[in-house]
Amino acid sequence: MLPIAALASRNVSDTLTIAMEHTRERAAVVVADERTELSRLLVRAYAECLPGARVLAFDELKPEVVRAALEELGEKALAVLIQSSVFRIPEFRIRVELYRRNIKVVEHSNLERIEAHEIEHYVAALAYDPAYYREVGHALKARMDVASSARIESDGEFLHFDCPLEPAKLNIGHFAGLKNMALRHV
Repeated sequence: MLPIAALASRNVSDTLTIAMEHTRERAAVVVADERTELSRLLVRAYAECLPGARVLAFDELKPEVVRAALEELGEKALAVLIQSSVFRIPEFRIRVELYRRNIKVVEHSNLERIEAHEIEHYVAALAYDPAYYREVGHALKARMDVASSARIESDGEFLHFDCPLEPAKLNIGHFAGLKNMALRHV
């Protein structure tokens, strides 16, 4: 098994190249705090995978400096937010503004909730297997969209919906076709 730092770098690299389709030709900014072991681990992984990125220590800068750096990004650039809690920049809704400007965003938030013994699981969960997610995700969505009812079971308890569900949202880490993603030309 890979050491945790190597696993984090591999999984971050896959997210950047496969899911986000980010290339080194595009600008990138990593905004991070270093309040937790996991945030520090992720900062190192992103810095390794994005050697040309500007890495900003959120807690050491004034919010207007961070905002200015994000506002400098052009379309199809990448912003990575690594937050032990939540970044607050007055009068600037970070993800909304970046999406509106066609900038890709990867966000790791509320990392302070992850306990030390859970870090390895968090990093492992960052693994991206496009063949699996894209096949299984579409198949689950198709089944849910035509289901006439649904039943959720957890710890011996049941929740039953005796009606069709709203159309399922597909969240498989494949963003091609969204306005802030470069289309892949094959």
